[in-house]
Amino acid sequence: MTLPDQLRVLLVGNYLPDRQQSMLRFAEVMQRGLSERGIAVTMTQPEPHWLGTRSSAAGLGKWLGYGDKFLRFPYNLRTAAYNHDVVHILDHSNATYCRTIADRPHLITCHDLLAVRSALGEFAENPTRWSGRRLQAMILSGLSRARLIACVSRATIADVLRLTGLSQDHVALVPNGLNHAYGPMSSETVTQNLFPLGLGQAGRYLLHIGGNHWYKNRVGVLRIVAALRRLRGFADMRLVMAGEALDENLNRIARDEGISDHLHAVGSVTNEQLNALYVGAQGLVFPSLHEGFGWPIIEAQACGCPAFVSDRPPLPEVAGVGAVCFDPMDANSAAQAIATGLAKRDVLVEAARTNAAHYSTAAMIDGYLALYRALAA
Repeated sequence: MTLPDQLRVLLVGNYLPDRQQSMLRFAEVMQRGLSERGIAVTMTQPEPHWLGTRSSAAGLGKWLGYGDKFLRFPYNLRTAAYNHDVVHILDHSNATYCRTIADRPHLITCHDLLAVRSALGEFAENPTRWSGRRLQAMILSGLSRARLIACVSRATIADVLRLTGLSQDHVALVPNGLNHAYGPMSSETVTQNLFPLGLGQAGRYLLHIGGNHWYKNRVGVLRIVAALRRLRGFADMRLVMAGEALDENLNRIARDEGISDHLHAVGSVTNEQLNALYVGAQGLVFPSLHEGFGWPIIEAQACGCPAFVSDRPPLPEVAGVGAVCFDPMDANSAAQAIATGLAKRDVLVEAARTNAAHYSTAAMIDGYLALYRALAA
């Protein structure tokens, strides 16, 4: 697909001090992918002017960050927007900017509406404070004003239509692509990458990657693997957890479940180390209660690592036939499903690779270029 050389695209990225790593990766992939297609692309994002070197996580820093994002940046964005043909807001959490660029061709990518739904009281397990409810109301209002919303899954489309009241012609499906060239690795390369993580002699293990957010269901991960270890033939199965460090509650549950001595938490890892973890694992355990997409699923599948995932949308949609789905709240049945899946692992590996091939960065860029062309027209 080609577009006129003069098409100028402005990408709106996230506030760096917020450290939203997945969104920063998405922005990098989009900027690189569009540039490789010959598109004149510019990235803009709020700068920490008032925040300075403080943390934007809480207290005064949080409010100063709001000032940078919602008071200073809109003026700069509006000025930049008039020098571009299409404006693409890369994260729905910045939907408030839709008001600023309402008269310019624009679209916004919606990754999920979990925070909005929490603020509306849809998740009793995750209550939202007054300030958070106000912010999410502003985000939802901004989304409702968007000229076009690109959603990463059909489940996200359903949430957008239900909560914004927009019609179907205001939304489009553009699934995420891989944000790194994950794939097969030689056994030597796997060992070289795992050794610094203390996994030189890991044996059989299942992998989970994620944070401690409530919807990631890390409690479920611990209980599912503990239940699997009680099944015949799986007493040697270990659990490797990458990403955010386990908190005190998770460590306590690991002890209560008798899995502490068979758990290896490796923390943050490089792309190469994560690739090696996927290749070396028997499978990915991903029992999220809610997701907008679920990047680790396709990352694992691209490496030939079967995915064992929650049966809640959109995970079955993303995982396709290269996965085994289960009830994330029933550890025993989930463990049995994993055991059954591992018995036919070779079949799952081939199906996983086939499914992951559908989620290429090239296909994602193609999808956005089609939307840009329609908006610019």
